[in-house]
Amino acid sequence: MEIFNQKEFKDIVFNPNPYGGVSGLLEINGFKVSVQGGAFAYSTPKENLKFQSKFSSFEVAVIDTIGGDWATKSFVEDGTDDVLGWQSRKDINSLLTKIQNQ
Repeated sequence: MEIFNQKEFKDIVFNPNPYGGVSGLLEINGFKVSVQGGAFAYSTPKENLKFQSKFSSFEVAVIDTIGGDWATKSFVEDGTDDVLGWQSRKDINSLLTKIQNQ
């Protein structure tokens, strides 16, 4: 019997972003979830820090891996933008749950 492991924020692997700050990517159910923190991202703080643990909120986008289209709007209530700004770890976990339970 296969056990389904729900992906969470803690499963995102962060690396230095070439533009400064940090960048993480997680692929789930045909979608890429991009998580950014840095001076050019909608994050707290808006600084180019080296570790994701130093951020309290992040910029998040969801992209369809097949067509490469933005899919963020499909998973949020207001569905008004391609990116979500200032998302807490809890917010990101909720988004990941929605994607996995679609």
